Amino acid sequence: MFKAMALICSVWIVNGKAEQQCFTHMFKWEFESQKECELKLVRYRIYELPKNQKIILDDCIRVKKS
Repeated sequence: MFKAMALICSVWIVNGKAEQQCFTHMFKWEFESQKECELKLVRYRIYELPKNQKIILDDCIRVKKS
């Protein structure tokens, strides 16, 4: 089983100044293959990611079934 994780940075404006914060996010999605996981990350980046966020790094990691 594979799970997706990403380093995501958010940008917003406070009092006329740009602020930025980055965080590591482990998605709840589970996949049978690495290819499925990678395709979901691409789709998420293109269609679902808010405009004020950017994925810096992403990866699909193998996890043991629980």
